[in-house]
Amino acid sequence: MIILLQVVLAMILANFYEWWAHKNILHLIGKTKNSFWSFHWSDHHKACNQNHNRDDKVYIKEILVLILAVAVHFPVYWLSPVCFFTLVAYAVAYYFVHRKAHKNPTWGKKYLKWHWDHHMGKDQDANWCILFPLFDYVMYTRVECNNDY
Repeated sequence: MIILLQVVLAMILANFYEWWAHKNILHLIGKTKNSFWSFHWSDHHKACNQNHNRDDKVYIKEILVLILAVAVHFPVYWLSPVCFFTLVAYAVAYYFVHRKAHKNPTWGKKYLKWHWDHHMGKDQDANWCILFPLFDYVMYTRVECNNDY
């Protein structure tokens, strides 16, 4: 039971990180043209808007940041290996699920509707979560998009 609790708590924490970083770093700072994070808005969102949510590009900065996020959390390993490996698994799942959603937009629209809404909705400053929209609901940033894209 303790292991399950650790897994659940680590997933909740990772979902919060995902929501916070997407909202505050990738969008808030990323809309500044010469920012390190500007690739998210100027490249990723632009490609999605032009290609019906398809974006095949591999963003090395995204991979490096995920590796850095895992590295920063390595001390967690000494407190709870279960939490640490859950955070690692979440980061890996985030990367591959996000890529799949943009390589196969039909799949993404069906299984990650909230992320589809983030890219294809009128308000691209909402729906910050990728894997599951827990913190979008908690923080009231989940906005349903009812378009026929």
